[in-house]
Amino acid sequence: HLTSLSLDGHQIQDLTYEIGELSELLRFTAANNQLLNLPYELGALRNVEYLDFSHNSINNFPNVHQLRSLTFLDASYNLMSALPLNIRRWTALRTLKVTNNVLQTLPEPLGELERLTFIDASDNRLTALPGSIKHLTRLGQLHLKNNSLTKVPAVVPLLTTLAQLSLSGNRILALPPALCLCTGVQTLDVSYNFLIAPPAETH
Repeated sequence: HLTSLSLDGHQIQDLTYEIGELSELLRFTAANNQLLNLPYELGALRNVEYLDFSHNSINNFPNVHQLRSLTFLDASYNLMSALPLNIRRWTALRTLKVTNNVLQTLPEPLGELERLTFIDASDNRLTALPGSIKHLTRLGQLHLKNNSLTKVPAVVPLLTTLAQLSLSGNRILALPPALCLCTGVQTLDVSYNFLIAPPAETH
């Protein structure tokens, strides 16, 4: 039974529905192709743990709910404007990479993925974060550089397990004193914003 399949670096434009028949796959990558969309049959990969569809032209991710074994998803460098609401069902997810898309927001159900430790949503169009991510009690890294944030999202100081926080390249005018509640943060990058002064307190 096939457990790992790499289709990286071709000129593939479509994945046929037969992909759903590879039910034993644990790892599937199709990066650096010309994919415009992904088939709904992707949800039949119930055992898959690792998916990489980066560097394509995907407009949206199918709203599948069966990816309950998925721990790693890289959908960076695509054209997605939203993530599926059924992401709440991907309960094993630990790493989410969605850089260089056109996301204006992250879905509220993201906060239900309690195993998430790493989120990179840099180089999008985010103006805010959903309040639900305060429930991500294992989140250690949050990367939001080069978005459209005008202030530090209110939920960020509630993420007490953060070790790395990147907010560079946004439009932030000030850092709230509450940011110091993130006492575990070891690396804070707020370069290339519009700050007038550093935060009132630092740890």
